[in-house]
This record gives sequence, structure tokens and C-alpha cells, in this order.
Amino acid sequence: MSDEPSPAAVWVRGRPLLGTHAGELGAGEPVELRCRGGRIVERRRAGRGPLPGLIGSCETILAPTLTDSHAHLMAAAARRVRFDAGPEAAPELSKLLSLLARMAQASPGEGWLVAAGFDEALIPEQRPPTLREIDATVGQRALRVRHATRHASLFSSAALARIEAAGLGYGLEVVAPGSALFFERQPVLTRLIPGPEGEALMAALRTLAQDWLRGGIAHIDDLTASNDAGRVAFLAQARRRGVLPQSLRAWLGDADEFEGAQRAAQGTLTLAGVKILAHDEATVRAPAFVDAVRRARRRGLPVAIHAAAADVTDAVLDVLEQVPPTSGAGAAPDRIEHAFLCPPALAARLRRAGVWVVVQPGFLEARARKYEHELEPALWPWLQPLRSLGLAGVPLAAGSDAPVGPGGAAVGLRGAITRGPRDGRSVFGPAEVLAPAVALELWARPFASSRRVDGNLGEPRPGDVADMALLERLPSAVNGFEFEAPTVILGGRVLDCGPQPEPAHESPRPFC
Repeated sequence: MSDEPSPAAVWVRGRPLLGTHAGELGAGEPVELRCRGGRIVERRRAGRGPLPGLIGSCETILAPTLTDSHAHLMAAAARRVRFDAGPEAAPELSKLLSLLARMAQASPGEGWLVAAGFDEALIPEQRPPTLREIDATVGQRALRVRHATRHASLFSSAALARIEAAGLGYGLEVVAPGSALFFERQPVLTRLIPGPEGEALMAALRTLAQDWLRGGIAHIDDLTASNDAGRVAFLAQARRRGVLPQSLRAWLGDADEFEGAQRAAQGTLTLAGVKILAHDEATVRAPAFVDAVRRARRRGLPVAIHAAAADVTDAVLDVLEQVPPTSGAGAAPDRIEHAFLCPPALAARLRRAGVWVVVQPGFLEARARKYEHELEPALWPWLQPLRSLGLAGVPLAAGSDAPVGPGGAAVGLRGAITRGPRDGRSVFGPAEVLAPAVALELWARPFASSRRVDGNLGEPRPGDVADMALLERLPSAVNGFEFEAPTVILGGRVLDCGPQPEPAHESPRPFC
């Protein structure tokens, strides 16, 4: 992936991606855009002649670059170098145990065994393994298998003994007697359980960034609750080395990390605010939660609060009313991350509070089986009710929550458009489906001033920042709304997104 500065001026030719009156995605007439100094300085109707440094053609679709407004970069990269215990690798409980046995054999010694991706809702047995089953499989090895939600893990007895010996057992809560699955606090266990680091993690981050860039993702918000000055230093190094060409905003796990993280960032990324976890209503009502919000306020930082259930989101709004943000021009809004279950009364309260809601529509496809099994059908229309939230005037943006959810925007687009599994069934409230152009707005223009989700993608104009994803074809239901961008222009820099599959046959490019 190239991150070299672009020439002083570059010409781009293609058809702007537009939203039609019916909310579908279409393409305008071919245009030529001249970009210089990071901005579009000229737009004209496309001609037939060659231009110096021309990028694109009359077939190229000029799409806006996309923002993943909720991702976990280092965890998503680490997932690529860890053992995969997800449903594709281990589609049933016996296959999971066999995989863990092979992992123990392949990694001799006394170090930690670490895998990721397990979710009991996605296997036929619909249960996690017992502690006895895990111990019979890995013996005296310390094992941790991160749950797909990243809020729980499978542990062996040897792992639990190490955690207790380190004085960190207070971070664990078993889900049921005899189970190997424990709710856990990741920031606490990070101190004990090693993850990929150094050049191995940097290499995984490079391939991850390339894959996401090819999918049009040029801007990322990292919402990892364990982000601190050390993690920011690693991400800043990735930015300086060109490993991560995307623009990056990092949210810290604690406001007290801000000064150290700002020094570590060295101007390579933006420190956007503070991420706070609100797993249940009792957590939100506790003094420690209110104190975390107050410390963010003292530094003038917005908060992004993880809240999934309706009662938790409601409690969070109580705290935000109690500890309002610093007023002033340009103050960034607070955010609720997820708000998975959101009845109409809560949507109205979110609008009055003026907070953004960052949603993950990809879960409506990727976790369809889980939701159908665990949620009562009466609640399905309240599961990420995107259309109702938009109509209520709640500002929305979308993210992948990778590696918890699938990275990139394509699965999220399909989830917002179909609200069900990939077979096309609108399981979770058909009245809440979004038209394709409206869904794309959640990724294409988040956090713009006074933005509403109305499906009007607009066209590139002189004066705009030169950010474009050059697509080979129009995203549509036929290709699963995939973005395939061999080239991305980011702030006028031309980024090559890496090798692409060879076409089945060559076809001549038409004249404009």
C-alpha cells in the first residue's frame, strides 16, 4: 500500500455515486475533477482526451470515502494472528475442543494459550464448554478463549489459578456453576495475559488496514476502553510508518491518560474523547462511573459510552444530565455506543439529550441466528431501529465494532438494508429497513455539522476535501453492496489499495 504524497495536482475521471429520489444508489454523468493541495479545485464534464496523471475512467464510480465510527484496531489486528475459535473454525462443541487440543500440542511449554471468536449462540449445543471439559482438553495449560462479544472468556483451571495469584480474580464472574465461561474485565486482564506485539502485530495491522481501505474505509474511530498512552504510541508509530494510512481518532479509557497520550500521539492522530463501559444499570449508578464522566468534563472531552440495553442507556442519560458537557462553540457531542434495544420513548429521549448514537447494523446479519434464539420476537423491531431513530431526529453514525463484528462496511450496509440474515429475510422489523442511499449515509458522512440521514449523498464540488473511493462497479444488491476500491484518494493523496483479482475477461472501456 502506497502512502507517498501525491503530485501537486491530479485529475480524476468517473461517475459520482448518488442517491436517487427512491433512495437507491445510482451514478451521475461522467465528470473530471482536478485535485490540488488536498482539495478539489475544478470540476468539469468529462472529455475523451488524455490528461496528465489521470486516475479513473468513464466506468469508474466516484464514491465518498467511508468512516468506521466504532472499531478496535489492535484487537482486530491481533485476531489475525491468534487461533480462530469462531463458528467457521469450530462449528460445534466437539470441534472446538479438538481445536483447543491441537492448539495446545502446537504450542508446547508453559505460556498462555490464547484464541478468540467463540460464541455459544452460534453452535448447535447452544452452551459453552464446562470447566471439566476444558481441563480434560488442555490439562495444566493456562487457556483463554475470548468470547466473540469481547466481554467474556473461556478459561481453564490453570488460567484461573494464575489470575487469582496475580490478585486479579475480582475481574471475573462465572456465567453458571461449573462453566468455563466467565464475564471479565479486559483492561484488568490485559496486564497479565500477553497479546501479539511488536512487528508481528504491526504486520497484522498493515494487512488489516489494506483490506479495510480496499473496502472504502478511510477514517477510523478506535473505541477501545483500554486505550492508554502506550497504545496510542503504537498507533502513532503505525501512522508514521505508513502501516495505517487511514485518518484515526482514538478514544481513551481514562481521562487521566490524556496528557501522556497527547505526547505519544505526536500529532499523528486525534484524541477524540473518553470511552466508558456501562455493562449494567448498577455500574452506571455507581460513584466510579459518575467520577469518570466528571474527569472527562474537566478536560473538555466528550464521552462515548458503551450501553446496549434500554435500561442501561436510560441510566446513562440520567448521568449525562447530572454532569452536562462543557459548553462552547465547537464542543464535540457525547455518544452512546450500540443502544441495541431502543424503544420509541428512549429514542425520543436520545433526541432531546442531543447525543449521537453509533450503531452496528452488521450485527443484524452476522448475529441473526443469535438474536432469533435469544430475543423475544416482540422486541425485534426495537433492535437497532435505524429508521425510527433517524425519523426521531437522533444523529446516527455506523461502525463495525471489529473484531466483535465483521470489519468494513459491506455487512453493515446489508444489515441496515435487509435487517436479517444474508438470505434476504427482513426478520428484525421490516418497517425499520433503510433505503440503500440512506444506509450509506451512516458511513459516508458521519459527524458532519447539522447532518440528518436523508439519503442525499451529494456530488463532489470545488472546495471539497479530495476524499474519494474509486470503485470498479456500483454497489448494489447484486454484489452484496460490496465496496471494491483499488484506489482511494485521501486528502489529495493517492493510495493504492493493493492487488486485485484478475477479471474473468477484458472489456474495452467506453468513451465518455
